[in-house]
Amino acid sequence: MFFRRPGLASAFVFSFMVSVSSGYAEECAGIPTGASFMGHSGEGWKLFHSGNGESWEVIETALEPRGYSYHSENNLLVYVGIDGAIYYRHGDSGEEEVDTPSEDAAYTQPDISPDGARVYLVEMKNRNSRETDIVSWSVQEDRFETVLSQRSAQFEPYVTQESVFYSNVLCVESCGRIIQEIWRKDAVSGVGEQLTLMNHIAKQPVLSRDGKRLYFSSNRKGHYKIWVYDMEQGKASQFTQGEAVDLYPMVGKGGGVFFIRRTDGQVKLMCQSAEEASPEAIPLPESVTDLRELEASG
Repeated sequence: MFFRRPGLASAFVFSFMVSVSSGYAEECAGIPTGASFMGHSGEGWKLFHSGNGESWEVIETALEPRGYSYHSENNLLVYVGIDGAIYYRHGDSGEEEVDTPSEDAAYTQPDISPDGARVYLVEMKNRNSRETDIVSWSVQEDRFETVLSQRSAQFEPYVTQESVFYSNVLCVESCGRIIQEIWRKDAVSGVGEQLTLMNHIAKQPVLSRDGKRLYFSSNRKGHYKIWVYDMEQGKASQFTQGEAVDLYPMVGKGGGVFFIRRTDGQVKLMCQSAEEASPEAIPLPESVTDLRELEASG
């Protein structure tokens, strides 16, 4: 049997992979820096943030939130209150209610753009989730614009500098089940394209730091699991395993993938460093009994 000694290039690639994997694993060993989530306690839903990665702190809001987006670096907060209104806060200036263009519509799932200039939301026409648009609100101009309007419903805008990722409902009644796929719209050209082909529900898209992988949750094999879509190869593969329900993926600053896991009546915040790795549980405030909408908040 013959063995070939790896060349310098192979050795470098192997060394790089080990270094990256160890970095991911290190991030999964504790509370992620700059993460936020909605947590439920005896006092209802609250927002929590881990600015320094050492502990969770409450983000105070005037009303109980139903959806949110938060940028810690710019100290920007947008949330949909329990009353259905949109509230915006910059620094210590206090909360302001955003005037919406339609009294007949409801708004949900806000996402602040990377530069903090716009807030993207789902607009439910006649307050019905069967017909939705994705709109953006200009913070400086205090003006709404329609970003996506299709005959079907679209949800969960995830905004980068180059693109708007979202989930689009392709079929409901005629297919015997809901088929919802991940799409991307180019911010410059305005051209949209379907990315996933799960033939089930694919939702909650988030992009890796290098832009090469798109993580999302899908029920393609029964339970919702975290999947990863290779942006270069155009293929999706299952990222988390097991019988638990895995939702709301988030990519940490070190590249680790955080997500919310529901199993045996319990809810946990988990982190997984690679497809073949075992997920690690992340400490949460003792008062928190439920989790929603995990987000990398800077």
